[in-house]
Amino acid sequence: MIRSRTILWLLVATLILMITINIQNKLLISPSAPSGIISLELSNTAPQVKEIAREWAGEKMIAFYINIALDYFYLLFYGTFLYLACRYFALRNISFRKTGIYASVAGLTAAGLDAIENGLMLIHINFSPSNFLAVMTSAIATTKFILAAFAVLFLLYAAISSLFPGR
Repeated sequence: MIRSRTILWLLVATLILMITINIQNKLLISPSAPSGIISLELSNTAPQVKEIAREWAGEKMIAFYINIALDYFYLLFYGTFLYLACRYFALRNISFRKTGIYASVAGLTAAGLDAIENGLMLIHINFSPSNFLAVMTSAIATTKFILAAFAVLFLLYAAISSLFPGR
């Protein structure tokens, strides 16, 4: 049985890490990376990646490694939160069951893809990037964002719907 207290704890931890990463990400903003690490995640050519890596030399590179380390913790929390919260609503309302199960798997899959994407970004920064790896990283990041958005939208719908039972 999934406890709402566990879900609430995971939500708080997820939000704290999200805020921390967003603050820390500001250190990665540069002309080639106006969105910080998201710019690197969505860069789909080797020259784009090389330019970001060049601009991030020195202290920005340390900020990049810190961001990646924080993101590995973050993906554990948000992946678990999305999985459990979606399952919680799926099991509470039969009309949400199928979509909720899909949303829970989507949230967990998003976290798994995030881990792969982080590994690919580490390869980009530490070795010579290739167009193939840049495209793969970008595709994985895009898929991650879509899956996470699906899970979050399901949660919002299910949470709001649960406030109005019988409708």
